Amino acid sequence: MIIGWTTHRRLAQLTLMISFITLTLMGYTPLPKWGILQLESRYPHPTTPIHHHTGMIVLGGGVHSGQLVAKHPYSALGEGAERLTTAYELLQRYPHMTVILSGYSGAIHHSGPSESEISRQWLIQNGIAANRIIIETTSRNTKENARAVATLLQHRTQPWLLITSAYHMPRAARYFQQSNIPFTPFPVDYQLPNQVSWFNLSAGSYLWGLLLHEWIGLWVQKFQP
Repeated sequence: MIIGWTTHRRLAQLTLMISFITLTLMGYTPLPKWGILQLESRYPHPTTPIHHHTGMIVLGGGVHSGQLVAKHPYSALGEGAERLTTAYELLQRYPHMTVILSGYSGAIHHSGPSESEISRQWLIQNGIAANRIIIETTSRNTKENARAVATLLQHRTQPWLLITSAYHMPRAARYFQQSNIPFTPFPVDYQLPNQVSWFNLSAGSYLWGLLLHEWIGLWVQKFQP
């Protein structure tokens, strides 16, 4: 009985220690900030004029789920909305450009309109002509984004701007290079505000989530054909 009590006590102590270490690491922001910074620094903004580009490719993200938008049509923009708002600004600035919106949904169980359909509707509601918008509604991840867009752009050699979140650009750029799509990276949606303290459980958890998702994606990418 004493042995059993001692074992349970040690197990409880070990569990508490592991929980404390895990929470400390999750809230310790310098580590994920460093990792995110390495990703965001890999592809800077274009330093040359971009007016010669045919248009822009915007990867899925930046809008709420189709299920939510179906119930609340005016709640389209979500986390990462800068992908779409940047495209909107560029379309206004360069009337000759068109936009390709790529993405169905990353959710396992999806209902309602696709990400690209939601984005298209938002652009139209804000004054962008429908004939300047091309949507791709089948892809569920970055690899499928690149393959689907490559199919749309067969035999086209003019360069396009590739718009996605800066931390996501390294993985996206590699897939689009593999698909032989002529593009210029145009990163947006940077994630590192200077005011984040060295320990912040909410911000740290969020940054760790982004970083681990990209690290795992880059690791998997190395083993894909």
